[in-house]
Parts: sequence; C-alpha cells; structure tokens
Amino acid sequence: MKYFTIVLCLLCGSNVIHAGDEVEIRKLFKVRSTAWNNKDVNALTAPFAKDIDYITSSGKHYRSKKQIGQIYGQLLSSDVYKQSESSQNILSVQVIRPEIAIVDSEWTLSGIHPPDSSQSISRSGKSVIVLHKEQSGIWKIIAMRTHVLSAE
Repeated sequence: MKYFTIVLCLLCGSNVIHAGDEVEIRKLFKVRSTAWNNKDVNALTAPFAKDIDYITSSGKHYRSKKQIGQIYGQLLSSDVYKQSESSQNILSVQVIRPEIAIVDSEWTLSGIHPPDSSQSISRSGKSVIVLHKEQSGIWKIIAMRTHVLSAE
C-alpha cells in the first residue's frame, strides 16, 4: 500500500498551491487594481514578465511589458479612462506545477467616459492569467487573456 501511494503521488503531481503562494498571487491582483485606480503605470505593469503575452478584450495582441506600459500610459491619461476605477475578484488559483499557476478572475472597470456620451459606463469581464514563480520567489504574469462580458 505504501508503494501504491508513492506511485500515485508521483503520477498525479502536486496541484495544491501553498497558502503563502496563493496569498502572494491574490496580493499581486490587489496591487494591480490599486495601481489602475491611482493611474500608476509602473506599479500596474510591475507584475508582468518582460516578455508577457497579452491578448486584450478587443483582440489586440501585445508581447512585451514595455509595449503594454506604453498602452496603459495612453489609456490612463485619456479622458475616457482617467476617472475609471478597477476591481477584481479572483475566482480560482490553480497550480499546474510548483512554479506555474493559472488564475481565473472577474473584473469591473467603472467610471469610463466614452467620448460620445456625457454619462459614464462600466465594463465587466473575465480574465485567464498564467503566472510563473521566478527563482527569486516572485510571481510574474507571463500570459493574460481578457474578455468583456458587459458594458453598461
């Protein structure tokens, strides 16, 4: 029975994330929302890997932290988003390997001011984010996919 248990563990691998890792990952998303709300592009992109692979809800594909930082800078200083607020709710954190995790989240952007409207709107959606834990122990976002569910 002892050998069966060992073999079973080896075959299944570890899909349990350590509590400390989950806390760090959840903190990373809270920091990102706060950074958006403060319009702090450096803090917003700090969790991104240098070569992040990001597909936005509009289908645009970006492949570098620097490029995304430039886009976020333009967005956050625009009249459309400068008063917007971000919130995120993490639905799940799943470890694939000790250094790889997948996060499913819901997000909302409120206070968006479209150029053709005097009223603000909100957008909500979902994201799938892949994170890699560097040798330093810091989690970095290596891939992100977002999808808009509603715009009100």
